[in-house]
Amino acid sequence: TFDTIGAGNQQFFRWWVSGQIWGSAWQPWASRTLGYEATVPATGLTVERAYGNGLAALRLDAQNPIMFQGFQSGFAGLVPGRTYRAVVRWRTENVTGPQSSGKPYGVTLKLTGWPQVGGTLTDPALIPHVHGDTPWHVASADFVANSDYIPYVSLILENTTGGAAYVDEVSVVEIQADGSFGPQILRSPRFNSHLTFDQRQGAGMDAIFAEATARDMFFKLVISEKQEYLLNHFAPDGLPDLHGNFFNQGAGSPTHQLHTAYWRHLLARFGAYRAIHSWELANEEAPGPGPHFQLTAELAGLSAADGNPHPATTSTWATLAQNAWNAPESQPISYADFHAYVRGTGWIDPKNELANDSARFFHEYDLSAAGAGFGKPVVWGEQGIDDGTTTDNQEPLLAQDLSGVWLHKMTWARTGPGGVYPLYWYTNHIFDYSLHPIFGAWNRFMAGVPLTNGRYQDIAAATSHADLRAYGQKDVQAGQAHLWIDNKRHTWRAVVDGTSIPAVSGTVSIPMQRANQNFVVTWFNTATGQPTGSQTITSDGGGTLTLPVSNLATDIAAKVALP
Repeated sequence: TFDTIGAGNQQFFRWWVSGQIWGSAWQPWASRTLGYEATVPATGLTVERAYGNGLAALRLDAQNPIMFQGFQSGFAGLVPGRTYRAVVRWRTENVTGPQSSGKPYGVTLKLTGWPQVGGTLTDPALIPHVHGDTPWHVASADFVANSDYIPYVSLILENTTGGAAYVDEVSVVEIQADGSFGPQILRSPRFNSHLTFDQRQGAGMDAIFAEATARDMFFKLVISEKQEYLLNHFAPDGLPDLHGNFFNQGAGSPTHQLHTAYWRHLLARFGAYRAIHSWELANEEAPGPGPHFQLTAELAGLSAADGNPHPATTSTWATLAQNAWNAPESQPISYADFHAYVRGTGWIDPKNELANDSARFFHEYDLSAAGAGFGKPVVWGEQGIDDGTTTDNQEPLLAQDLSGVWLHKMTWARTGPGGVYPLYWYTNHIFDYSLHPIFGAWNRFMAGVPLTNGRYQDIAAATSHADLRAYGQKDVQAGQAHLWIDNKRHTWRAVVDGTSIPAVSGTVSIPMQRANQNFVVTWFNTATGQPTGSQTITSDGGGTLTLPVSNLATDIAAKVALP
């Protein structure tokens, strides 16, 4: 993947790690029948039963007869010819049957192909079926690997007429030559996954972070989900609660203690990697002030005080959430983060026009965020040109834009004054069309511009032609500016529709506040980010510098500097 992206191109990415090493949201066990719980897959967990001091257990019943690992987790590696032991801790309650006489029934563990409800009865059972009423107990079985990867590890309640099974843990380990056991090969073997950290998965993340660090690539990591089942059902009194909604509990609560233990693990295990840009506490919380932003501020404070400090934030599902980000308790949070899909969750009109003109889409939201008065950086954590029916679907006509005009224009619109950093949601499209060099061209143009000196402001350029637009910034004190000049009729939609797009000529005037001053103007090809030539232009008596534009078919960029 890193090779596909290429050096110097896209450098900032958002990666979900919730459930990778801790917690139940996005954990590796998948149901064949349960739907999503809001924006995360169903966990199959219940707090009505638990083993020992556990909080919850996996429940298998008629509504959820199969939970299996391999689909959302990948397949664990095996060594052919070696012996492995599978171990489960489970119980059954009033499991009756058989539905089909003469065949085994109850809960079982099988190594299967793609498991279909009602279609697994002929697959051999690795751990025999258990039915009736049984207390918590451990069952195990050995098998000899015959391939490099374990098949789907499937917990199945089959051929039953009633009842339920509860599972606390599933383990697979190698039996070594001396009779001892090797390391755990399954992800999240314990369903009380709020009490463990997955070291095997952590080692894989180590490798990714090390490679990303070497390549100057950076991740904002989504570390939790607001729908995290286990924390939501852990009440402040330390007892399980079916009603839930305890994720954001404050100091003194069990969930707060678990949050902080997890944060400390992340900081200690991964904090030294420069590839980690920041921690994002949760995806798409409610856009209002309150306990979640207070919890995020605690994470930000802990991370800032660490020996390897990193920014920390959260995200909201809609609007700029100014009341939340600007609340006094949110001050420690490192940067603001908003999500907006142009049609689905966007709030700026006209939505269809913005969808068809990606430069304008970015620019309008860039200005809106800049005007919100956050006083801190802003990331557009989920940006999308959606189809208007659901934010799950990208605008289908973009598939006809083979050269990525939509991404080119949206990226170069970032030259404007707002400073928002966008992360486009439908990343498969960027990979499928090999569009990552678009980011590289803009990066090369922007290289060396000292935006952090605190003096840059909107370039406030005026164009002489209605079909010209110019976005940029200037440092009047240093006599420097950079800008992107666009033929605004040349949109991705016009290209896809085959609309005739006339070239445009005119001027772009920049108030540089230096009368009769010579400036060196260097022109850039936006397809490459490389300079194409330079010229000296003198400002007028009022300090305005006027740049000529001739027969502009698409777009061009320029840097202005004193001689």
